[in-house]
Amino acid sequence: MFELFEEFIEILANWAILAFEFVGIVVLVVAGIKGIKDYFTKNPSIRLNLAEGMALALEFKLGSEILRTVIVRDVRELYFTAMLVLLRAALTYLIHWEIDYEVKSKKREELNNIGLEQIELGDRDDVVDKLLDTRFGRQNEKLKTEANKTSPSEKPTKTNKD
Repeated sequence: MFELFEEFIEILANWAILAFEFVGIVVLVVAGIKGIKDYFTKNPSIRLNLAEGMALALEFKLGSEILRTVIVRDVRELYFTAMLVLLRAALTYLIHWEIDYEVKSKKREELNNIGLEQIELGDRDDVVDKLLDTRFGRQNEKLKTEANKTSPSEKPTKTNKD
């Protein structure tokens, strides 16, 4: 009975590993094709889009490596799998760092284009959020919640002047 269950788990893990590997490859190929299209259309977000696609693909590949630890038979395989997991985790971290850098660069570029160079970097994120909310016609949820938190005595009252 136990051997049958162990064989079932191994088959299930192998199929799941193949599925994760396949999805990771598909995501990477789609991101690459979009990157080529963005290159020819001169999309300024090409690096950010490509990095996000690579990060997602690496997440799937990392998931398959973690599943692979379920069916490891000897210590040598475990060491090899652990090294692959560490390598892919490091690559994922570096790509996420690159994505964060690209997002901050875009925000700085947007602020420089509208003449807000003198604003401190910490304040720039708030200003960019407000500008984006204004530009796309969205209501700033933070302002709504702050307005709801004010007490009635702080709210302006109407006076009837006859």
